Amino acid sequence: MGIPGFNVWFAKQNKDCYVPLNSIQVDHVYVDLNSLLHNAMRKSKSWDKFHKRLHSRLNAVLDATNPRASVMLAVDGPAPLAKLLTQRERRKKSSGKVEREAEQAGAAGDNAAALSGLAITPGTRFMADLTLSLAAWSHTKLASRKYGHLKIELSDATVQGEGEVKILGRLERHWAGAADGETHVIVGDDADLVLMACVSASPHLYVANTALSGERAIAPDMPLFSVDALHAAWTRNVLHAAASQAETLPLVLAGAKMDLTLCAVISSGNDYLPGLGKGIKLDSLWSHYKRVRGKAAGADRGICSVDPLSRAAHINVSQLAAMLRECVHYREDSAAGGSDEEDAAARGLPSAPHYLRGLVWLLDMYSQGRCPDYRYTYDSPAPSPSALIAACEEMAATSGPLVSHASYGPVAPAAQQPLLPVACAMALLPASCASLLPAAVRPLLQAPDSPLAELYAECSTCEALDARNRTAQLAIVSAKARYEAICANIEGARLAQDPELEGELTPKAAAAYAEYEAAKRVSRDANAERRAHQAHAHPYTPFPIDELARAAAGIREQELEAEERPMLAFGTPVVLSRTTQGAPRSALLPQPRSPFKGDTARFSTPIIVHAIRELDPLPVQPEQQQAAAGQAGAVLSADGQWVASLGARYISDGVDPVLSRPVHGGGGGGGSFRPGSAGPAYQQQPRQQPPMPPQPALLSVAGGRVQAAPPQQPQGQEVRRLRQAREEGGGPGSEGLAQEQGQGVGGGRGRGRGGGR
Repeated sequence: MGIPGFNVWFAKQNKDCYVPLNSIQVDHVYVDLNSLLHNAMRKSKSWDKFHKRLHSRLNAVLDATNPRASVMLAVDGPAPLAKLLTQRERRKKSSGKVEREAEQAGAAGDNAAALSGLAITPGTRFMADLTLSLAAWSHTKLASRKYGHLKIELSDATVQGEGEVKILGRLERHWAGAADGETHVIVGDDADLVLMACVSASPHLYVANTALSGERAIAPDMPLFSVDALHAAWTRNVLHAAASQAETLPLVLAGAKMDLTLCAVISSGNDYLPGLGKGIKLDSLWSHYKRVRGKAAGADRGICSVDPLSRAAHINVSQLAAMLRECVHYREDSAAGGSDEEDAAARGLPSAPHYLRGLVWLLDMYSQGRCPDYRYTYDSPAPSPSALIAACEEMAATSGPLVSHASYGPVAPAAQQPLLPVACAMALLPASCASLLPAAVRPLLQAPDSPLAELYAECSTCEALDARNRTAQLAIVSAKARYEAICANIEGARLAQDPELEGELTPKAAAAYAEYEAAKRVSRDANAERRAHQAHAHPYTPFPIDELARAAAGIREQELEAEERPMLAFGTPVVLSRTTQGAPRSALLPQPRSPFKGDTARFSTPIIVHAIRELDPLPVQPEQQQAAAGQAGAVLSADGQWVASLGARYISDGVDPVLSRPVHGGGGGGGSFRPGSAGPAYQQQPRQQPPMPPQPALLSVAGGRVQAAPPQQPQGQEVRRLRQAREEGGGPGSEGLAQEQGQGVGGGRGRGRGGGR
């Protein structure tokens, strides 16, 4: 979603900052998958068609960009509470559509239920299956001659953060150590992507901002927004007064780009914060800003700044208050409360200091590429501009003009992580869509004695009033269209000098306008009645996030199927790449089959998996390395950090399938992998084929979802079967029997907590 109308406005303001895609060489591609998934879902009528369309669109992105180094696939994971509440509010307002989708899904069975757009929610069974599908696509690309050189990062729905924020984090902390001259292209359609690219400090950064709604939505000659071109344009036209000081120009540019983000958010709002309302227009804010910064006296009047070392964002609240005073013209009674005034009865009271904190929180998240406080939320109508000015002045008087997220004190431990994936799904889905969740979780949404029963309670009065308002809205649209059409015909009659036709149409126009006004009155009355009912029957209470978290923590993993268990923990982003002889079996991704029915292609290319540890900088000491290497699924990276294999994620044979997490002990098996034996982690490996590829784990679509079949280990009866196959002239896997018997199964997946969770 992002900021309404921002893309169109920005493109008009910065026409010279777009370049054709085929005019640059692309090194790294980052795909925000959210819009791509929703578009593929809307256009598909079956699981087969969804997976095929998804893979086709990913192929189109890869073919158009032709990256030379890496690809990142970023799926929305557990989001901050502010985003969860926005999504929940949207779904509540479209409750009629939600109910219709649920009824259609129930009538058609589980397959149709999975094809609901509501399934694209962290914590649903669909998102677990999506990981398998993306792994299959990645394997196909890496096994090809054209794309075998790539590293493909998969950050699925169990990894914390939204897709676009994950991409920002990767630009800040690239596992490959991207060289200075390498180019980065973000692909997606969220309006926030352009702003996020502006905030990023990465050079040679481009955004392919497309709706991705058609089969050829991304083309080799499509225009890309270039951050470098924006720098050049602003240096000439906006910041020329500050450009004379070359040593500080990068910091000035970084602050100006963050100023644009701030202006866009307070004028129009986004998924985290509401806009201030009628008195604030982005055009007037930005025009005023450019006039001030273009003068010599305004060269140092930037509002935002970024710490060059920590990347922490700061807001100069004195400058923000001055800009609001100078360029905002509004009537206090009409602007106060912003566009959300009608929801005030259902939400908390406006709070300018808390809103100001939200602005700092948002800019800090964009700047650093990680959420500083997952529990922050502004669940209220926006404050008035005058209230925000007063809050800025008070903050400047008490704490100084520069305010950062650290100014508000340390973050509570519970706020340092989002809700678990399964809890996110419980927070967002209505009870009627409980079929999208694991069977063990559904009673929490549907049982009358559930500790969360009040969260999912439905009010018949609210539903009736909402239905009445939706009917009125449809009538408003219809009457307005009819009135405008008649007016156009009247204008045509005047031009044709046909007074008789004009006289005939005029009363029809009056009747259509009266119908339009009547529908508006019905809508206003329904809204007023809804607000009165809300205030009386459902007074505002904060979202019960602690109760939801406790309920999710009480779900036992034994109650879930193996492939559902990753929903109970946070995952880790992983990098898939070709490997060579010498890598441990435990680090190899089981070879997948395409998730399409009828496609039985197999690939012999072994793919190795590295998990990315971003938040734990502690290296493994040299004396610990040998012990670490002996644990199941352990892989030592070049910097001494060690991680577990992703392989178990794709196997439903009783092994804990949690997406690769750092191994902290335990686990069976005894690999003999030594540091450096397969080359440094993430370093491109020569294209050699090992003599014995691992047994494949086949992915297939069955029962409406992608399923994995476990590879067979050559032990016991399986060894005898392979011997018999070899004696009879060969069979599946017979060529590697001797090697398997010699190596045993050391390095296999551990079955204790060391193998995953």
